[in-house]
Amino acid sequence: VARVDAGAVELVVWERGVGVTLACGTGACATVGVLCARGELPRGAPTKVRLPGGTLEVTIDANGAAKKPSPVPVILITYATHEDAVYRALEAVQRDKVISGRPQVIRIEKN
Repeated sequence: VARVDAGAVELVVWERGVGVTLACGTGACATVGVLCARGELPRGAPTKVRLPGGTLEVTIDANGAAKKPSPVPVILITYATHEDAVYRALEAVQRDKVISGRPQVIRIEKN
């Protein structure tokens, strides 16, 4: 974590078995939460969390709950052999409002 300015931090997340990740909403919320608890960031004010894959905006409210109002793109990387099965799964989570928008799908072919 690096402090960029009063309303922004820079964050790089290393995930075991994966390496550096492009984005991590949980890590962004936890980072801002800890900085608010330590008095280094104000509660109730949005903080921009800059990650390798883009910027998230996180606000910690007076009760310590994290809010992420900024939309987060979803990237699905799959070994699925039937593309229609992948799209049916995506349609199901969109219908249930688990995600919004159209995620980018990356399909990895097995050798």
